[in-house]
Amino acid sequence: MSLAELFGVSLFHSGSNYTNAINTLFSRFRSQWILQSPSIVGYVPDIQWQGVEKDAPPPNDEFFVRVSNKTIDERPTTLRGANGTRYETVGNLTCELYCPKTENGITKGRELATLARDIFKGKRLSEVVSIIKTEVKEIDNAREKEYLFLTITRYTYFEIT
Repeated sequence: MSLAELFGVSLFHSGSNYTNAINTLFSRFRSQWILQSPSIVGYVPDIQWQGVEKDAPPPNDEFFVRVSNKTIDERPTTLRGANGTRYETVGNLTCELYCPKTENGITKGRELATLARDIFKGKRLSEVVSIIKTEVKEIDNAREKEYLFLTITRYTYFEIT
């Protein structure tokens, strides 16, 4: 299911491996987050998507995650041939996990950050997208009343043009 189908908006141009890669990453995150996060905190923490604006931020006493994508590098991996040039694109999918500064906020935050990491760790998501590595970074005092965890997933995909 694409983000356009999930949210009723078109975020990307259709038909490229770029579109397929982003939709694959975002869809996998959404489905696994909805399935697994309630076992950690008792509800599905709100997901905020890059390019989809919300009227107001979630309350400081709730967990929430912001998911975004950034292309890091794109380079040709073959010379132009009969079928075109093959390009490899490398990017980062970043999950910014905001956790309330409560007695168990950092503990539950670590569990949610581990979940966000494990959704992608060591996976080949499709014929298009492969995961290179994932990591979790803890950042204290990101905002006055929240802890921040970053889960960064480095991925790659190929495209022929």
